[in-house]
Amino acid sequence: GDLWRGTSMILVLLGTNPYPFFRLMDMLPPLVARGEKLLVQSGNTPTHKYAFDCRPFMDHATIVDLIQTAEIVITQGGYGSIRDCLHVGKVPVVVPRLIQYQEAQDNQGELVSALAEQELVIPCFPDDSLVEKIEQARTSKAPQLPQSRIPELVRVQVSEWLRT
Repeated sequence: GDLWRGTSMILVLLGTNPYPFFRLMDMLPPLVARGEKLLVQSGNTPTHKYAFDCRPFMDHATIVDLIQTAEIVITQGGYGSIRDCLHVGKVPVVVPRLIQYQEAQDNQGELVSALAEQELVIPCFPDDSLVEKIEQARTSKAPQLPQSRIPELVRVQVSEWLRT
């Protein structure tokens, strides 16, 4: 909604994974201490010990609207959250869920590393500083997504059909 309009806000997306993601949640209090405004889509992660705005689940349209409104998006490494950021021209800071911390059944690090090589995301692995990654995101430009050739191929095919 309009709650965050006109303010600089960091949106944090934990997705819908059934596993809690305390490692990312525990990175957030220092951001609040620095004066950052956070809105967290917390999914299945219990939030009773955190003193910032957490909402377990939101509909997809609301999340996309919040991604567009947010200054910075920090997300877990699930494909859906990353895709939504890229579609609206945001380079997200991505903290992959990792099997060794019981955060997921699949390791999101591989996808995050591959997207980081293409400069589509800013990865934040366990030894990285989230504050530094946020500052990097503040100066990043919109991602350059590869363009689909499908519209051109359809146009050519239709033109050929019309000529026959």
